[in-house]
Order: sequence, then structure tokens, then C-alpha cells
Amino acid sequence: MDITVVIDFYRGRRIKSAGAMLFSSLDGALIKLNTSILRGTPFDNFLIPGIILFLFIGIFPILVSYGLLRKPAWHWAEAIKYMQNTAGRGQPPGQRV
Repeated sequence: MDITVVIDFYRGRRIKSAGAMLFSSLDGALIKLNTSILRGTPFDNFLIPGIILFLFIGIFPILVSYGLLRKPAWHWAEAIKYMQNTAGRGQPPGQRV
């Protein structure tokens, strides 16, 4: 087991919690943030930043860590692998390259 996978998993858990607190309390009061730090951004409150934090920096690393540790048989990953192997060759599925 790689230590970076473990660190990524625990970091994702903590960030997931912070993201959930941000979109639960749109003014940032739960984690003691002021909406004044959003000045100059397209956001009026912490809803969208909280969702981005929760999904992409919280949930995604947890899924990646799980995949690296358990190596489940995810069929969608095989489809992506197939697309990478045939990219740029112009061959339809089923024909040998």
C-alpha cells in the first residue's frame, strides 16, 4: 500500500466535510469564512465553491484511493482503456489493428 494513496484518502475525507459545510451554510459561518473573500469572483455565496470542493477535491480522491487500494472490476474503466488504445487509429470496434 502506497502512503500517498492513504494520505489522499484522508485528505479527501476532510475536504469533503469542508465542502459540505460550505454548501450547507452559504455565508460560510460554519467554517468561519466571510463572503468578502468572494469579491472579484463570479460567486455571491459559497454554494458553487462548496459543491466543487465537495465533488472534485473531496469525493473524487476518495474514489481514486478506493480504486487503487481495492482494484475493483469497474467496467466503465475498461471502456476508457479501449478508447485510449484505439485513439487516432480510425479503426471501428471489432477490427484488428
